[in-house]
Amino acid sequence: MVHPTTSVPNKDLLHKTVMISRLKPRHIELDYALLHKKYVVEGLQTGEIAKQTFSSKSRVRDALKANGIPFKKRINTSFNKINTPYGKALLPNGQLEDCPREIKIIALMADMRSQGSTYKAICDELQSRGVKTKMGRDNWSSESVKRAMKRVEDEKRQSH
Repeated sequence: MVHPTTSVPNKDLLHKTVMISRLKPRHIELDYALLHKKYVVEGLQTGEIAKQTFSSKSRVRDALKANGIPFKKRINTSFNKINTPYGKALLPNGQLEDCPREIKIIALMADMRSQGSTYKAICDELQSRGVKTKMGRDNWSSESVKRAMKRVEDEKRQSH
């Protein structure tokens, strides 16, 4: 307790801190009806449900499991504009599809390579034609050409 003659620094701040601590939200009960509505019907992710119910993601996952609600299959969100492979386009749902314009460039690379061109020569040709990289840059690296061609070759091998 503060002595009556001692002044309390910033009394208003102390009062606000006490008021905020009294308004601290409590966990909302994670029952089947709520989880089904939020996770299945509304399609929210566990993190979004956790924020709305003042819970942790692990608590939401445990409650889904305890209530017999099956987990959704994860959409591949590991790709973004920076690491999307050349020849592929990133869809809003995180899936990849072939990019026709880039597939034509990869075909040109493969044609040049089959005629004996080095990766450096292919880079020079792409730059002279004004072909941009996935990130919109003008200068190609021989390693990026090599990776693009290797990925296409791997896909062909897997499909046969």
